[in-house]
Amino acid sequence: MKTEKHENQIDTAELDSLNHSFSSADPQKIIIWALNKFQSKMSFACSFGLEDVYLIHLFSEIGHFPRIFFLDTGRLHPETYNTVDAIRNHYKISIETWLPNQDQVQ
Repeated sequence: MKTEKHENQIDTAELDSLNHSFSSADPQKIIIWALNKFQSKMSFACSFGLEDVYLIHLFSEIGHFPRIFFLDTGRLHPETYNTVDAIRNHYKISIETWLPNQDQVQ
C-alpha cells in the first residue's frame, strides 16, 4: 500500500541526503534549512533546559523565530517561570504556554 506524500514530508532518500549534507554542518545552517522548509508550520517545544535556550539564541542570531511553546504542568519550579520571563524579555519574543486539562492531571 502506497501512502500519499504530504507537503514538506521528507522521504527516505531525501533524509539520507540531508544526513550526509548536515553531518558536518553548523547548527545555524540546519536551522535555516528547517525554517525555509517548514516556514510557518515549524514549532519548537521548549522545556528551557540548556540546549533549548541555546537553540533560542541561535534563532535570534538567524533573525527568525519559529512558534515556541512550553507545557506548564502546574508543577514547575519557580526558576523555570523566571527563565521563561527572562527569555521573553531578553529576546522580545512570544512564548506560548500550554496548560493541561486540570481534571485529567489530578
